[in-house]
Amino acid sequence: MRHWVVCSILMGLLAGCGHTLQNKPSRYEQAQDSPLVLEHNLVKIPDAKPVPEPLSVQGNPESYVVNGVRYQVMKSSSGYAEAGAASWYGSKFHGYRTSNGEIYNMFSMTAAHKTLPLPTYLRITNIDNGKQVVVRANDRGPFHSDRIVDLSYAAAVKLGYANKGTANVQIEAIDPVTWQQQHRWENLAEGKDLYLQIGAFSSLAAATRVQSRLELELGAVVKVYRDASRQPPLHKVQIGPLQDQSSAAAMQQKISDMGLGVPLIVRTRL
Repeated sequence: MRHWVVCSILMGLLAGCGHTLQNKPSRYEQAQDSPLVLEHNLVKIPDAKPVPEPLSVQGNPESYVVNGVRYQVMKSSSGYAEAGAASWYGSKFHGYRTSNGEIYNMFSMTAAHKTLPLPTYLRITNIDNGKQVVVRANDRGPFHSDRIVDLSYAAAVKLGYANKGTANVQIEAIDPVTWQQQHRWENLAEGKDLYLQIGAFSSLAAATRVQSRLELELGAVVKVYRDASRQPPLHKVQIGPLQDQSSAAAMQQKISDMGLGVPLIVRTRL
């Protein structure tokens, strides 16, 4: 179903999309990677929605070897956070099987990681521009020592670095149960202060840039809080307190329309 939704978004731009996702016989017929489509259409593709899932049997061996290097697969993604370089992969791999047996779709919000258990949901923040997406890791890679994650082409477009090839990013693993609780209005107590968390950055400079933009364009009270419980510490950009759910929802939509992703709804700062 997700594939057909994506195809409808890209209709007229990518002929025969419904026939590209197949179990192709070998990796990889295309010599070089390429995007194929106009980037501005991909911003309509929704982020991955975290849901509790069992770990893939095929995608989670105890360890595996690529190019003579052995990688140990993590037992859990709980508390995982890392900053580093992200790359992307596109049409060269489109339609081939991922490491957990699914079919790679460059227009879905997915990712490849060397050691995280599959699947793992990740919040990815482009440190340079503050843009943020949620993806589902279902593949292995990138097998370059200077990169920590490989994102689908669609995710790279939404983060604003598809034309550059790589970007400096902050990665945070998402617990699907916690995520769903934070996004259910019925679980938020009436009369309590509500906050929107736009992003969490390892760089204070990146956090303050997002803060300045939000204050300028929204005229809202925007704060940057240092969360020293993480190492390295994270600088969390939050708006609030907001009066009620309707105010929070309206502000959430404005921020999403700015291309900064959908903010998390939290009850208290930090």
